[in-house]
Amino acid sequence: MPSESENRACLEHVLKYFDISFTMRQRRGALNVDCPYCAHDEGKHLGIFYDSDKFNFSCLKCKTSGYLFDYLNHLTNISFLDFEELIKSQRPIVEQTALEQITNIISGEGATEVELKGPRRVRWPPPGTMPISKLWDDPVVKFFLKKRNLLLRECMEHEVHIGVMGRWTGRFIFPVHYKNQIVAFQGRDMTYRQEPRYLTEGDVSYFVYNIEGLDPTCPGVITEGVLNTWAVRENAVATFSTAMSPDQIRLLSQAKVPYWILCWDIAEDGSDAFWKGREMAQSLSGVFGPGKVGYVELPPGEDAASLGHEQIWQILRHPKFI
Repeated sequence: MPSESENRACLEHVLKYFDISFTMRQRRGALNVDCPYCAHDEGKHLGIFYDSDKFNFSCLKCKTSGYLFDYLNHLTNISFLDFEELIKSQRPIVEQTALEQITNIISGEGATEVELKGPRRVRWPPPGTMPISKLWDDPVVKFFLKKRNLLLRECMEHEVHIGVMGRWTGRFIFPVHYKNQIVAFQGRDMTYRQEPRYLTEGDVSYFVYNIEGLDPTCPGVITEGVLNTWAVRENAVATFSTAMSPDQIRLLSQAKVPYWILCWDIAEDGSDAFWKGREMAQSLSGVFGPGKVGYVELPPGEDAASLGHEQIWQILRHPKFI
C-alpha cells in the first residue's frame, strides 16, 4: 500500500503531466485545483485528496465530488485504460529518491525495454482532422504558425493535422514515432483559450520524442515540448512534461551523447519548469558524471519555440554545468 507521501507525489506528477496548476490545501491531505464544474468561477476550491490511493475529490463551493479519473476525464476525455497506465507509470518515480531511481535505471533495474505491444496503439490520423496543407491559409492556423515560428514545410514534414470537429477542434496535432510506428499523438490548442493546453492520445511516458534521431557525436538538448524540439532542430528531444518516467530516463541514458543540456522554460511569474530542470540536471549528473548534464536559463515567459532557432542556439551555446 503506497504511503501518503508517495500518493501526494504521484498526484503532483499526474497534475503536472496535464499542466494543471495546484496549491496546497490548509487541511492536510489534499491539493487544491481550479474547479471545472463551477461555471464562470475561478479559484482553487476543488480539493483532490491523497490520504488514500483512491484520489477522491470534492468542491467546497458547488459540492461536486468524485474520483481523480472523473475529474481528468471531464477535462481531457482520457480513457480509463490510459488513466490506469498513467498512474502506474508515475508510481515508480515516487517510491525512490531521484538519485536512487536514476541509478537503478542505469544499472538495469526499475524499468523494462519498451515493447510496442505494451502501450495501447493509436489511430492516426484521428477522426475530425485534416492535413495542415489543406488549412494553411486559415486565419487561426496562420496566426499560430507565426506566433510559434513554424514553417508550413516543416509542419508537413512532421505530418501535422488540424482538428476541425469533435474533441480535437482548434488543435495543432502531431504524431509521436517509435521504431517506425506512430505510438501516440498530441494536440496543442491554437486558440489560447482551451484547457488543457495539450490533449494526448496514447501514453507518452514510455517514449522520448526524437530519441532515435540523435547524432551520438553531438550534445543532446532536452526540451519539455515537441514544438520546442522543432525550434532547436539539431539533436533535440522532448519528454512531454517535467515528470520523467523510468522508461524515458532509460532511453536518455542509452543515447550515448557527449552531454545533455536541459532547456526548460520559465513562466512569466517565475515558475516552474526551469527549476525542475535544474533539479533534474543535478540528479542526472550524479549518475552521468561531472560535465555530462547542463542547463540553460531562458527569458521569463519564453520557450525555444517562441524564441526561434537562431535565438535559442545563442543561449544553448553557453550551458551551465552542475
